[in-house]
Amino acid sequence: MGLSSGGNPIGPIFYILAYGVTATAITIIAFKNGYKLGVSAIDKVIGENAKRITNAFNTLGIIVVGGLSASTIVLETGIDIPFGDQTKPLQEILDDIFPGLFPLLMVLFAWWLISSKRYSATKVLVILAVVTTIGAAIGLF
Repeated sequence: MGLSSGGNPIGPIFYILAYGVTATAITIIAFKNGYKLGVSAIDKVIGENAKRITNAFNTLGIIVVGGLSASTIVLETGIDIPFGDQTKPLQEILDDIFPGLFPLLMVLFAWWLISSKRYSATKVLVILAVVTTIGAAIGLF
């Protein structure tokens, strides 16, 4: 995403090549190991190391999603707060207190919809699009 964010065509090309090489290598290795292990592969997958590996991958996924959302989501408010005779942008005040607050709130809102409300990713995307459209229409964003 970082390569593609500025319109660089190397981003999608890198993704296609990296995914093709990685997916092919994993498929070949997994097929060979699965064929060699046979039924005993189930013991390897369900063993006690599986829980630790699953937790490690969950933690890695959370870190990656947090980093991507912090660096790629741009959501700012256009509201001005009156200060006596002058006005000051609310976004400037929020950035002084908590930079990236609105992107964080949107990610937490999406996470809440998926985890607590059990909405599908498609429904969450539609809800986020509606929320940001309404926010932009009323001048919040």
